[in-house]
Amino acid sequence: MCSGRITLAAVSSMVCSVVHGQVFTIWTEAPATVEQGGTYTVEFWAKIEGLPFIQGQSAIAGFGIGGFATDGRERVVTNHGTVFPNWVGFRTYGTVDGPDVIGVSGGQLANLFGAPPWADQSNPIMLFQFDVTVGDILGGVTYTPGDPHPLGGLSFYPHVNDGFSIVAPNNPGTSLVFVGATTNVIPGPGAVSVLLLAGLTGFRRKR
Repeated sequence: MCSGRITLAAVSSMVCSVVHGQVFTIWTEAPATVEQGGTYTVEFWAKIEGLPFIQGQSAIAGFGIGGFATDGRERVVTNHGTVFPNWVGFRTYGTVDGPDVIGVSGGQLANLFGAPPWADQSNPIMLFQFDVTVGDILGGVTYTPGDPHPLGGLSFYPHVNDGFSIVAPNNPGTSLVFVGATTNVIPGPGAVSVLLLAGLTGFRRKR
């Protein structure tokens, strides 16, 4: 079982317990580039592989993690806070701490008590997202999931009509993997225009 905050390098992964057959993966998706001073979206996704998760019968139940700038923190000006997709019925937005968001959690109830089926059974599924505004410093910004909740980082219902759930990395035979994504801050159109103008001016002076 993992404990403490987990921070990882760019596009890397970490297994929180010995892999026996059920792999729970949480990863980030973000654009490859953003212009200086621009704003972009970081998405956190999850998937579960291995029995007893059965596509069409099972459903992801909930999650508890944070989103951390594990590289390039100095390039982030503002983290605009957590936004959830519709399937997350109960939620904790977490706390914005500089470029990070700490203690984000959410989930959905199983289809209990003969209720009409409404749970989202997508696998993979998006957990949450946030927008990030960067400054003028060029280079990479890597966001990585981490710091799973003590009660579990990711869980699922083996049968969507049953409230029983399996939780990683707490339950034996489960492993929780985190994968980060990097966005590179590149010069904006204004900076490119200045460079071109400077080059043209220098060329004219030489002539």
